[in-house]
Formats: sequence, C-alpha cells, structure tokens
Amino acid sequence: MTEKKQTSDNLSSQQRAATLITLITFILMLIVSVVTLFFIPNEDKTLIDNFMMPGIALGAGYGYFLARRGDHIRGIYVLLGIIAAGSALYPLAANNVGWQTAIVMLLITTSIANGTLPNQAASRVSAAAFVFALVIILIEIFVPGVTNIPTSTSSIIVTGILIAVYLGVIFFRFPQYALQTKLIIAFIALSILSVGAVAITINRLISNELTARIADQLTGVANSAAINISDELTNQANLLQVVARDANLKKVLTEAPINSDLDKIQLLDEEWRNAVAANNTNSFIFRRVLDNEVSASLVGFQKDFPVHAEIFVTDENGVTIASTNITSDYFQADEEWWQSAYQNGARAIYISQPIFDESSQVLSMQLAVPIFSADG
Repeated sequence: MTEKKQTSDNLSSQQRAATLITLITFILMLIVSVVTLFFIPNEDKTLIDNFMMPGIALGAGYGYFLARRGDHIRGIYVLLGIIAAGSALYPLAANNVGWQTAIVMLLITTSIANGTLPNQAASRVSAAAFVFALVIILIEIFVPGVTNIPTSTSSIIVTGILIAVYLGVIFFRFPQYALQTKLIIAFIALSILSVGAVAITINRLISNELTARIADQLTGVANSAAINISDELTNQANLLQVVARDANLKKVLTEAPINSDLDKIQLLDEEWRNAVAANNTNSFIFRRVLDNEVSASLVGFQKDFPVHAEIFVTDENGVTIASTNITSDYFQADEEWWQSAYQNGARAIYISQPIFDESSQVLSMQLAVPIFSADG
C-alpha cells in the first residue's frame, strides 16, 4: 500500500507540474507570439519565427487541456514534440543558429521531461533529445540556411551557460537512469569527445596548411602587383619626360617673366586660395594660368592619357604658370614633391606614396619631372 501511495503521489505531483508548465508555456509563448508578429521587424527574425512561436503556444495550450483532463503524459509529449520539430526547422531557416537551438532544445526538453514524466519515460525522452540535438547540429553543418545570422559574443555566452545547466541536469539525474540509458549517454559522450578531438586536430592542420598556402599566393600576387605598378609608374614618368622635352614648352618657359619677389608671390598665392574657396572659376588669376598655349597643350596630353588627373607646370621659383585644372594653391615651392624634384637645382624625378588630392578629388600618386633648359 505504501508503494502504491507513493506512486500515486508521484503521478499527482507530476500532473500538477505538467499542468503548471503547460499553462505557463502557453501564456509566455502567446505573449512572445504577439511581440514577434507585430513588434519585431522582419530583418531581426528568422523566416519561421512567425510560425514557431504561435505553434508552441497552441501545443502548450493543448497540453494544458490534456493535463487538466488527467492525461498529462500525452500533453507533455505533444508539447515536447512541437518544440523538437520547430528546433529542427531553425537551422534550415538561418545559418549560425542550429547549435544554439540544439542546446536550448536539450535544456528545455530534459527539464520538462524530468519534472513531469516517470523516471523511465524521462530517461527515454532525455536520450532521444540528445540524439535529436546531434541531428540538428548535422543539419546546421551540412544544410545551408535560407538567411545568415552572425554569431554574437552574447549568444555564445548564453549557449555556454545553457550547456552547463544541461550537463548539471544530466549529472544530477544520472543515478536514476536505467542502465541502458546510462550506457547510451556514456557512448554518445565518448563519441562526441573523440569526434571533437579529431575535428579540432584536422581543423588545425588544415588551417595551418591553408594559411601557409594563402600566404605564398598573396606574396606572389603582391610581388606581381608591385612589378606591374612599378612598370606603369615608370611608363607614366617617361611620358611626362617627353612632355618636358617639348621645344614649345621650353620656349614659353624661357620667355616667361620670372617673378622672384617672395612677398608678391605669397600675395598671389593668397588671392588664388581665396578664389578657390569662393569657387570663382572666372578669376583673372585662374584665367592667366589656364588660358595659355602651354595649358592647352597639357589638356591635349591629358585627353590622350586620362590616367593623369591633373597636370601643371611651375617655373624655377615654384609659381604655377600652366595647368589643366584649378590647383589647390598657386605657389608650389613649399610642397614636398616640388622640393624633392628640384633639389636646389640638382633635379630628380619624384614619385610619391598614394595620397588623396584635394584639387582633383581622387586617390592618386604625384609624379614630378624637372624641365631642363636647352643649355642643360
């Protein structure tokens, strides 16, 4: 009689727990369904959220109905079946959620089963949930989802906590499991550990090999790109040297009046900058530089070689005397490229690092080529 009474008390306790769990789940999932359907934008949820949440709410409601009628075991099976089926759909709907869904499903299923079902039934459900979680993870690995959800640090932390709770539940209930269930759990645990160790080893070997191979390929690509860029810059510098040897250009430069008064040059540079700031393209100082024979020749060269976004010529004092565009300033002798090319009369070809040119509004490299007079 005592054993029968204890069994009856256990069933009564499990029925009350099942009734409470199904009712709480129904209310919570009903609230979550309303929030998901009407308040969460589509880009922040997966394709099945709109169906999964109401489905669990309906399953929990039906489970509550069965529990109230005394068939709480069938009601719990209905609820757990809907949770498991919905969990299997999540990795098909979105990437990077399968492993989290598997852990959550394991925790919820095991917790509900151990609190509402007889020991033998709870053990079978826990073992089945473990195997089903592996199936979900395999779906995540081998079947691409419709959308992609990036893995966040918070989701990893939450999943780690759930794993710890799940392992705690298994450890706490392990002495109560049947021998067959214990053997299944031990076999699955050993399988996961061995497969995980092999997977980690293979991943490291493949990762190291791929890293070395990609490094070699990138080095080759970088070297090839560097050679191509070097050849291209050399070609463009040679073209500018051809322009610098133009007899008409040298004639104009030789005949142009030389302004060596630095104070006057500074005033003209300020006038130029003010005109640039005011966007006064018809300023006289602009027209004097842009509307001459040398500038027209440079514009023609630029049309033939459009890779040159801006071309201009200065005299030996750094004053701009011809240009294809309105430059950012009039006086160039204070610029690094000009000083490197002039070198106090020694003269050399200058090639800069990539920079953003404000006047032409492009990412470019500056090339400066000295122009020699007829007597050298």
